[in-house]
Amino acid sequence: MRSKVISDLMDKFIYLMLLAFLLVDAANGFFLHKGVTTGAAEIFKLLLFLLLFLRVIELGKVEALCIFAAIVFAFVHSMMGFFVTSNLSYLKEEMVFASKVIFIPLSYVYFKKLVEREGDNFIGKVKTIIKTNFVVLIINLLLGVLGFGYAQYGGTIGSVGFFFSGNEVSGVQLILSGFILFFSIKKKKTYLLVSFLVLILAMVKATKVAILGTVILILYLYFLHSRKKSNNIFIFKYGLILLVVSPMLFFLVKVGIEQSGLINRLIHFYSNKDLLTFIMSGRNIYAKIGLDLYMNTFSFLEMMFGIGMGRLSEIFSVPFYGLRNTVEIDFFDFLLYYGLIGVLINFGFWAYLTIKSYVGYRKHADYGAVVFATNLLLVFASFTGGHIMYSGMLGVFIGLSNSLISYKQDGEKKID
Repeated sequence: MRSKVISDLMDKFIYLMLLAFLLVDAANGFFLHKGVTTGAAEIFKLLLFLLLFLRVIELGKVEALCIFAAIVFAFVHSMMGFFVTSNLSYLKEEMVFASKVIFIPLSYVYFKKLVEREGDNFIGKVKTIIKTNFVVLIINLLLGVLGFGYAQYGGTIGSVGFFFSGNEVSGVQLILSGFILFFSIKKKKTYLLVSFLVLILAMVKATKVAILGTVILILYLYFLHSRKKSNNIFIFKYGLILLVVSPMLFFLVKVGIEQSGLINRLIHFYSNKDLLTFIMSGRNIYAKIGLDLYMNTFSFLEMMFGIGMGRLSEIFSVPFYGLRNTVEIDFFDFLLYYGLIGVLINFGFWAYLTIKSYVGYRKHADYGAVVFATNLLLVFASFTGGHIMYSGMLGVFIGLSNSLISYKQDGEKKID
């Protein structure tokens, strides 16, 4: 009895922490902007990680064992790197990085168990979590428009408000915007207003991933909803609305890109580089150097298990004169940090999530369409902008989102 009371208290505390998740990140960024390092966000996420792990031990022994094995592997891997570099700061960075990676499967298992156990009651909590964090996202980005906080590029282009990890915001934005759009899809006027809101937010963020991903989500969810209605009048009416709204959306995107200053950045890359470099914002250059390093200097064991962040920071910074220690393409970062084994495990897990969300979509799971769409966009973003599969800000939302595939309304059988 006492154990159940403690478990319920832990679940309630986790729920409250999730409500405040982005708020804590923003508060931490605010103090960093003022030159004050509090470490509040790291402590907050570490506490959340521990609570989730303790609950997973109770909810699923096999899953807990797998996550524990990942933690042990990450610790041993980090210690081996420390023995080579003897640098404590690198050890801390590696452990933080590993915790971000593990956060995704950990939160996924926890939320999946709650979905299966609580059903509709949990879905209500999910909606509150998403809407609350979306409001925090809106306020932050609008504060950026008013000149507060950080810019996305070069101090002048785009805005992330007081979110310090600007590169991670695009992924969070895609998931939250996708669900907010999904929640409003049944009301045409509401969906139209929400569509303009999330598109404006994407243009304020001013990244290719945020803008293109948001446009795709708006049109994709609209198309899926209209396709469910079979009568010709309904299809004609929705088709007419789409015909009118689409040019407006693209015009709004064009104006937003021009006003944000992003157009100058895009023109620079397009004029001075090839098309691939333009699309990848130069990351393909870093990927080539990283791949050459992997193929020509790594031993067999290093090719299998990587060399970790510390050693890579020391080696990889040389070609970029100390200005860069990562490729910022998730596949290549995992390949260099954790080797082929790390790539297979991590991308195998992502393949599982994506395939399961597709199966859910095909079987008409309530959230199948939006989860499948955001998964595909996030995988695409991981190859173009990085900071997706090892994002401390995004990981918990990925786990939460994918757990909803197990939910079916009105007592229908869950999708295994």
